[in-house]
Amino acid sequence: MFPDRSYPCDHAMLESVYARILPSRGHEVHWIMRAADHDPAKPARNWHGSTVHTVPLVSGSPLINTRVAIATALATHRTLRGTVSEPFDIVQVRNEIGPSLAALRARLQGRFSFVYQMSFPNAEARLAGAAQGVLRPAPYHWARGHVELIARRWVVRRADAVLAVSDTMRHALLTDRGVSPDRVVAFPLGYDASVDPGTASASARQEIGLADRPLAVYFGTLSASRRLGFLVQALISARRSVPRMALLVIGGDGDVQGLRAVFDREGVGEDVRFLGRLSRRETARYVASADVAVVPIPPTPEYLWSSPTKLLESLGLGVPVVANQEVPEIAAVIGASGGGLLVPYDAEAFGAAMAQLILDPARRASCATTGRAWVQRHRSYEVLAADVEQLYSRLRAPVRP
Repeated sequence: MFPDRSYPCDHAMLESVYARILPSRGHEVHWIMRAADHDPAKPARNWHGSTVHTVPLVSGSPLINTRVAIATALATHRTLRGTVSEPFDIVQVRNEIGPSLAALRARLQGRFSFVYQMSFPNAEARLAGAAQGVLRPAPYHWARGHVELIARRWVVRRADAVLAVSDTMRHALLTDRGVSPDRVVAFPLGYDASVDPGTASASARQEIGLADRPLAVYFGTLSASRRLGFLVQALISARRSVPRMALLVIGGDGDVQGLRAVFDREGVGEDVRFLGRLSRRETARYVASADVAVVPIPPTPEYLWSSPTKLLESLGLGVPVVANQEVPEIAAVIGASGGGLLVPYDAEAFGAAMAQLILDPARRASCATTGRAWVQRHRSYEVLAADVEQLYSRLRAPVRP
């Protein structure tokens, strides 16, 4: 597994399915991860009982990042060549193109199947960022985005299996010529049922001074691409019907101070709590204490393919969701589970739906019950692990020239 994450990895799906559940079922997982303290003399580490081979983690200018991407691909290739004598059945790369090319090259010398897992359209997002001036220098990102797009098409055509994060992404990948439909499967994100705050969530509101207030929660990345100024207007809209409504914001990777300043400027800063980045268990404790979760996903091309983790985790914790209907995966989950309200991507509509759930306790309870039951039945990581295990059993030990 090359998970496109640094060591130690904190991604819910990777940790739940590949580091915890599959090994508990008797499978052996080896990892290749980036590490800031990579030591070439001692590259092997241990994570949840599995071996981790590290490669350097470096960030900086576009030139440095390009050199690191090439170095990472070469390091991946060397690592795979050094371990092909082991009886690997699957080599899987998540999102990264360089390591995917290295894995396909190493496959010529081994007897393993190559699986490409795609959870986000990085090439499309890079091109959009260059066009919007968010990524600079724009010519560099425009050129790199096109190269990544061409290389990804080459990888998808040659992979033994492709795991797409949603049905929408699967259908988009199948529009390319030469991609076999039976090799591309939807493998969405889910809910980790082992992270359950239980009764501990009852004290969470008291800790932040909101014990007696109607509470909405947003959690996840706070990056500019999420357009979270949207939350300010949604809260103001909700407070027209529910004047004491408060908002809890959990997450990092963005301009937290700038977002806080927007709430202050609109006069609602005292009713918002920013908790920053928390562990998954602490996040679950605070989310479970809320009355409603808000999941606004900008309906831009790169996000229309997404499978938002926060949607599944909120439903799994028994928290009704207000989400926008433009993202197909969101619409499908809410429609099937009955776990919340679907509205257009509009701050006024979000605010009205938040207030509607607060003012209707019976409907809120119904959404909480049905949403949680559906997620546990269809999207727990135990269920998804069984699905991917079945796929791997069909790919195991291919015969190659």
